[in-house]
Amino acid sequence: MTLPQRVALILKRCFAVLHPCLYGGLNGGETGDVGAVARDLEREIAFLALDMDAAQVAQAFVDALPEVHRLINTDVAAAYEGDPAATSPMEVVMAYPGLYAITVHRLAHVLYSLKVPIIPRVMSELAHSKTGIDIHPGATIGERFFIDHGTGVVIGETTTIGEHVKLYQGVTLGAKSFELDEHGNPVKGIKRHPDIEAVNGGRGRRHRRDDRHRTEREALPGCHARRALLPEGRVDGHAHEGAQTPPERGGQRRHLRRRHDPKLE
Repeated sequence: MTLPQRVALILKRCFAVLHPCLYGGLNGGETGDVGAVARDLEREIAFLALDMDAAQVAQAFVDALPEVHRLINTDVAAAYEGDPAATSPMEVVMAYPGLYAITVHRLAHVLYSLKVPIIPRVMSELAHSKTGIDIHPGATIGERFFIDHGTGVVIGETTTIGEHVKLYQGVTLGAKSFELDEHGNPVKGIKRHPDIEAVNGGRGRRHRRDDRHRTEREALPGCHARRALLPEGRVDGHAHEGAQTPPERGGQRRHLRRRHDPKLE
């Protein structure tokens, strides 16, 4: 098997540990085989990082799984309570791409924090290819995080997301600019992405490094975020090219105009 295939197997076994009633039976009928997770992860770390104590790092990862499980339970609750279409927590776990992506991220973030190379990025890209949600394993995300729909969401490496945050599809938490060194190359290891706290982020948003949103901010759809915040807590911005203009509020009826077709005359 290739490295991504082996990492995908580690993820499947982690899911069986985190949700044994739903993902069990993946390994010859065994449910939640923590030993298999540690063994496979130790082998990959030993192959990729010769200077690391692979057994110690793998054990540290396993020791972190109870906290990962606790955080994921808060994410499930946030999705179930925040989406009127959700019929049960089980549906959220089995069918919501946002929950799948954040679960993979929380696992990858543990390895990133342990300074394990390559494997966290492979995990995040496996989730990205499956869900369309791109979360760098370095991003710090608080509990009760909910990504609704999710396609096109991008969360950068140095992003910090607080508790009770909800994002919709097409939101980019990206860098506004890159600091360059004397050779013109981007400086690595510095803060580049925004901090988000208690925000509802609408589709098409691009939150940049200079933006800090706090306490129930709601992002207008189809806009680039700017620094100014309107009094009612909405983010002021300008529609980017190709974005849809938000419909006017206040109960006004929206009219659809038929496109002219000479063949119908």
